[in-house]
Amino acid sequence: LFGNNNNQKQFPLETMTTLGYLTSPLRRPTVIERWSPYEIAMFEAGLTQFGKDFYKISTALLKRSKSTKQVVEFYYIWKKTSHGKKWKDSYTPDFVESEDEDTYVLARKKKTNKENKQQQQQQQQAASAGGG
Repeated sequence: LFGNNNNQKQFPLETMTTLGYLTSPLRRPTVIERWSPYEIAMFEAGLTQFGKDFYKISTALLKRSKSTKQVVEFYYIWKKTSHGKKWKDSYTPDFVESEDEDTYVLARKKKTNKENKQQQQQQQQAASAGGG
């Protein structure tokens, strides 16, 4: 830091700390910081119920507290987070037949670790039976 000496053109400098940056009124909040934990939980529930129908998520579950644009913006940030990746890995699409025999409805269900292990064992058995 320099002293305040106008003759030598030295002016006081302040170094920005991480805490100073985070608490600065000039800093804009990130997309995720604008969402409450409740809204994030409702967003994830909406993905489970409606898939990527962001309009339905914003109108049905978030009760218009977030616009469709905000939901889409949040999705593309959220899916890159560790929580988003874990969530995606634990949910797989499961097609179930609807009342109309010609159509199928995409339903999402959470796979448990036990189901994942059973599926892996079945795949290994099928591979060994086919290769042997």
